[in-house]
Amino acid sequence: MNSHICIEVVDNLEALSQRAAATIQLKASQSIKARDIFRLVLSGGSTPARTYELLAQTSIDWKRTQVFWGDERMVPPDNSQSNFGNASAALLDQIDIPQSNIFRMRGELEPEQAAQDYSQSIQRAFADDPIQFDLVILGLGTDGHTASLFPETAALEVQDRLVDANYVKSQKSWRLTFTFPTLAKSRQLLFLVSGESKARIVARVLRDQDTQLPSGRLLAEAQGEVTWLLDRAAARHLPASFLADWQ
Repeated sequence: MNSHICIEVVDNLEALSQRAAATIQLKASQSIKARDIFRLVLSGGSTPARTYELLAQTSIDWKRTQVFWGDERMVPPDNSQSNFGNASAALLDQIDIPQSNIFRMRGELEPEQAAQDYSQSIQRAFADDPIQFDLVILGLGTDGHTASLFPETAALEVQDRLVDANYVKSQKSWRLTFTFPTLAKSRQLLFLVSGESKARIVARVLRDQDTQLPSGRLLAEAQGEVTWLLDRAAARHLPASFLADWQ
């Protein structure tokens, strides 16, 4: 397993959210000091919602922060399923951030067009800089997916694109997603995982190092830091002796 992994277990979702917000704030400060910019990738799902609310209360320099998304559903931004829409309500609408610093995936477009459009947006945002995100927030599905890299989907094999349009048969829908190479090059991956329903898949990914799962494969390929924040329910199948080696 990647030697730059840290696994931290906290009591509950609120504690996880507070720890996540503190981690992101620290990375923002470090990135802005080193490169005068912080490039943050947000996640969808219910787990990070409280983290976003807490981030809105931090002293992050949002004028020097660019915000991206690691995946999105093929819906318009005002749809209740939109990752962009949910993050806007909890975070972006609450802070003073220039609109030009927000790079949303356009889920209202056709899938392939949307993937190409977002790749071009990323390239414009980075300009002459190497495309390497400072911090990417990720979740973990009960099937081992992360971002919208689902098991047995075509996007798992894509190596030559930043973003892919991925048809997910189990969801009967298209998704936009960062590819493995895009995620693996990031300076820090921050997994936020909560709830007993995730406990068995957490154990497969972390304890068993199952690289057949998309999340397990990403751990093996990650080039930067990888931080896992788990609540006790999600970590219930990880022995204390195992956790001691990664804290």
